[in-house]
Amino acid sequence: MAEITASVQPNSIPFFFQLYVNKDRSASEALLKDAEKNGMKGVWFTIDGPVQGKREGDERVKVESATFAKAAISGAQATNDTKGGGLGRTMGGYIDDTFNWDDIAWLRKSTKLPIVAKGVQTAEDAVLAVKHGLDGIVITNHGGRNLDT
Repeated sequence: MAEITASVQPNSIPFFFQLYVNKDRSASEALLKDAEKNGMKGVWFTIDGPVQGKREGDERVKVESATFAKAAISGAQATNDTKGGGLGRTMGGYIDDTFNWDDIAWLRKSTKLPIVAKGVQTAEDAVLAVKHGLDGIVITNHGGRNLDT
């Protein structure tokens, strides 16, 4: 984050941090503190991908270099197995699939930044976002790549 935000004039571009909540909540808390320190204007947490898609296309790609086969956020490293490289599986292994609306209270305590739910797909979820005090929503989905088989 520091390298990216330092590459532009201060406050010339509003940066937002996209958070996939880690099973290790302290790791997510550290990322949120780093986001605050580096001038992020808000946190978008992803709700439409609680588990990693199968991504068979990603699985078939062999890992050629350990240097480039690391998940940026978790540091998890992909390895080759009988199916291929499995970088998609590796990256998704840290995501907390138990995160739910009640966990917004934890998220609110973990950052001073505005909090936005990314991946809202129904009116009912938009109402729940308001009920839980979120600062905004992004209506989107992960599309075909996450559903690739």
